[in-house]
Amino acid sequence: MLPSSRGFDYQSGLYNAMGDHFEHTIDGGYDWHVGEVTQTGFRGNYSGELVRDDSVAFIWRLSNGSAPFFLYAPFQEAHSPYQAPAAYLDMYPELSATPEKQNLAGMLSHNDAMVGDIVDALNATGALQNSIVMFSADNGGPGGQEGVPRPSRFDSTIIDRNWPFRGQKHELYEGGVRVAGFVYSPLLPGTAPVGGTVHAIIHVTDWLPTLLTAAGLSPSARAHLPLDGTSMWGCLSGDSAQCGRTEVLLNFNTVCDSGLLGFATECPAPKAAVRVGELKLLAECYDATTGKLTGNLELYNVTNDPSEAVDLASAMPEEVTRLGQRLQFYGAQAAQVPPLSDRPPWQGAGYYCASCASGQPQGVNAAWEPWCEGDAGVPC
Repeated sequence: MLPSSRGFDYQSGLYNAMGDHFEHTIDGGYDWHVGEVTQTGFRGNYSGELVRDDSVAFIWRLSNGSAPFFLYAPFQEAHSPYQAPAAYLDMYPELSATPEKQNLAGMLSHNDAMVGDIVDALNATGALQNSIVMFSADNGGPGGQEGVPRPSRFDSTIIDRNWPFRGQKHELYEGGVRVAGFVYSPLLPGTAPVGGTVHAIIHVTDWLPTLLTAAGLSPSARAHLPLDGTSMWGCLSGDSAQCGRTEVLLNFNTVCDSGLLGFATECPAPKAAVRVGELKLLAECYDATTGKLTGNLELYNVTNDPSEAVDLASAMPEEVTRLGQRLQFYGAQAAQVPPLSDRPPWQGAGYYCASCASGQPQGVNAAWEPWCEGDAGVPC
């Protein structure tokens, strides 16, 4: 589903991931669209600057009105392929012997500048005084660059960009799932820890109810499916009694690995993890046919031991049982949904589009465009 089918009035950017940041191509197809129309005139323009330019233009278009707006700006940087404008590579000459690291560093600095330009536009239009700026990463930093190991089963590595957390993207250790974020707003009350840190557990699903609360709206204003998140606005405003999240399911992958070295999906074991308070339980896998956790179980106190160096499973068996029951509760739900694949039948034989072919670049521009015109739930 495209953004217009998910509540957005306007969209620009790419549909896939891992596209060339300058040419906007991936797997033989062009991938940059404005208003869901392919726009090939952006070849040669860096993706981060295109996102910045469109975001700033959007803010200025609305600057003369009082209507509220929601701007979601998911930058492609710093995702692979690692590419950055020359001026930002020149900021890190000491990394020239490792081009991927140099590009990654340049991309991070460039992204910082782009975010700054968007905030400057909010400030210049006067919108900042009535806005909430929220920034969050989606996962920990990845490995696989020069000298940086790739993911592995029960990975004990701490890579420099995720220090002091163990692991990396695609893994359930803290280096893969704990990310940086911040909230800035003149609307925060005087009790908010401005310039400080909130150590409460916050999950991505909490942002919807949190922003609704901040805007003075109620989720009950319209019919909706049950929300997984809880409002954390009071928590962010300095009231620790309103830091209501005590548990978070970190992931549940029901595709178990076979053998000792390889792994069946891009996410190696442990395949499931839950955090309850300060404790975090990781399970090697979950057998969907028996409803039982299988293989190794690891238990860590991630407040006292953020590097997950001391496994407490043998010392605290009662906590392993308690958190294991929570994982099994979630596992029973996860087992009802066939795992997603990158080829037919996509998500099990019962999937509505199980016989649908893979999409391919289309049209005179060989562009990635929607290949299924039916509504959701209607086979192509």
